[in-house]
Amino acid sequence: MGRGERGLGGTGLVVLAHEMSPDEKRNVWFRNMCRESIVG
Repeated sequence: MGRGERGLGGTGLVVLAHEMSPDEKRNVWFRNMCRESIVG
């Protein structure tokens, strides 16, 4: 599966995650997974 793409796409999120609460991180991660499922 597009592991490399996910790693590159998640780089920005990793940086942002340091300034997010756990709930926000979970929401962003979940939304990202949904988007990948729909697009991919």
